[in-house]
Amino acid sequence: MYEIIIQYQLDQTDVFVCVRNIITQAAIVATGIFETWSDGNVTTYAIDLTEAGGGGTYYAHFPTSITTAGIYTIPVYQGPKDGSATPLGRIGTIIWDGTAEVTISADIKAALEADGSKLDHLWETTEDDGGVRRFTENALEQAPTAEMDQGELHAALDAYIATGGDFDAMKKLLRADKKIDKEKSPWVTDYYAEGTTVSPLMSKKMYDPNGNPITNINNVLGGLKKE
Repeated sequence: MYEIIIQYQLDQTDVFVCVRNIITQAAIVATGIFETWSDGNVTTYAIDLTEAGGGGTYYAHFPTSITTAGIYTIPVYQGPKDGSATPLGRIGTIIWDGTAEVTISADIKAALEADGSKLDHLWETTEDDGGVRRFTENALEQAPTAEMDQGELHAALDAYIATGGDFDAMKKLLRADKKIDKEKSPWVTDYYAEGTTVSPLMSKKMYDPNGNPITNINNVLGGLKKE
């Protein structure tokens, strides 16, 4: 069975695909290692497609050198393997368990719930509470205990989303030293890693509760609005 199948024009001999991960790095077919795309290395990424009996159906195997489970995209190209080939679009995605394609709902469910998966780690932070789930006491040990203002809450959520669930980055923002830059208009709150004053982790424009930009000390500072 072939994992990669496309329908295209008849009798094409220069059609190929490559495998990209979630951060768009390309896989080196021989080793399964992903790297930032380089036009000079296209020959190492390319997977040639074979036409099945002249019917315009082209196929190839997903490279077994890729042993990391994940969801991968398969873009299609036509032309020379020097970075100038024409992109023909994307076949779609392949869910790979490290050795084979996950093709049915039961397999997908098993992969998501496998021990050590991200979903499994999240599940282990909860416990049953009369038929619903709640976070365990252990999971809440490092939760912030001080009251958070709206701006801090938004910053924490932004950090969580931007880092794909990187709790270290989230905690760093929650503990950040904040400094108001009054030289900008509207004023900006800069979030610096605790104990530092260079290269802010995040900068947020300041607005009052009515959505008006804060530009001087006469603005109301309570209940700052998210940018």
